Amino acid sequence: MRRGLTTAAGFLAAVLLVSAPHPDPLPRGERGGKPPRGAAVAEEADCPATTGVARPAACQQTVLVFVTQAAFQGNFDGLAGADARCQEAARQAGLPGVFRVWLSTAAEPAGARIAHKDVPYVMPGGIRVADNYDDLTDGDLAHPIDRTEYGAAVPSPFLARTATTPDGQALSPTCADWTSRRRYDGGWWGATDAASPAWSRTGVFPGRCDYLAHLYCLEQ
Repeated sequence: MRRGLTTAAGFLAAVLLVSAPHPDPLPRGERGGKPPRGAAVAEEADCPATTGVARPAACQQTVLVFVTQAAFQGNFDGLAGADARCQEAARQAGLPGVFRVWLSTAAEPAGARIAHKDVPYVMPGGIRVADNYDDLTDGDLAHPIDRTEYGAAVPSPFLARTATTPDGQALSPTCADWTSRRRYDGGWWGATDAASPAWSRTGVFPGRCDYLAHLYCLEQ
C-alpha cells in the first residue's frame, strides 16, 4: 500500500513540474520572430515623408540633390525666390524634406546657406553624387548632377545657374542678385553634365541673364 502511494505522489509531482510556466530568458522585443506590435509604425511616424517638412537627422541616411527639370531666366526675386523654385519642384515630384538652391550672392554664398551633411548626397533614383558635404565641395563629383526631381535625365540646356565656386564661395556677377533677366547683367553657371569643378562653374565668361538655365537643389 505504501509503495502505491509513493508511486502516485511521484507521478503527480512530475505532472506539476512539466505544466509549470518556465521563465523567458529574454525580455519581449529581444526574442526572434516579429517585433512587438507597433514598433515599425512608431519608427515610420518618427520619419515623416512630407514635402516642405525637414526630415529629422536620424532619418537622413542619405540626402537628396537634383537639378530642376524647368529652366529659368535670371530673375527669381532674389535667393528666396530661387529656393521657392526648388521647393516647388520637390513638391511636384512628391519628394520629402526642405530644399535650397545652390546659388550665391556676394552677401550670401551658397556654402554658408546650404546645410553641411555628413551622409551621402544622392539623386532621385539612388545615384550617388558625393559621400558627404566635404566630398561634394572638393572639386570632383562621383557623378554629374544630371537627374531631375523625377529621376529623369535633365533636358537641354545642360547648364545650371550657380554664381558659386565648387567649394561654395560666391562668384560675381549674379544677375543683379538674381533680380534681373537683362542680357548684359550676367551670372555664372555650371555644367550639368560635368563631374569636374565645371559642375559649379563653367565657361570663360558669365552667362547671360536672359538665357534659360536650370537650378541645383539640395535637401536641408
